[in-house]
Amino acid sequence: MARHVQVLEAHANGLSADVVRRCMWQLCKAMCFIHKQDIVYRDIKPENLLIDPNGTLKLCDFGFARKVRPPGMTGARREGTQHASTSKRDVVRGFGLARVS
Repeated sequence: MARHVQVLEAHANGLSADVVRRCMWQLCKAMCFIHKQDIVYRDIKPENLLIDPNGTLKLCDFGFARKVRPPGMTGARREGTQHASTSKRDVVRGFGLARVS
């Protein structure tokens, strides 16, 4: 926990534009990967974006994520979109995303 406080204090005025651009690029790549797996994440917020010491962004907390069936597949419909449960483990393995309990 102390490490997080040190990082926050070191960047009290926010991150540089370059760091923000790099993080947004990584977030876009992660979301593209997740969407290609037919998963909708549904919980992007600062608390779910972790940045390691190397500047690598990690997306965590897939509690609200849902697997969406491709068009043409049969199954129960809810609000016009077909849903199935998603495996957090499969998504985490596929992109090296952080797993936070």
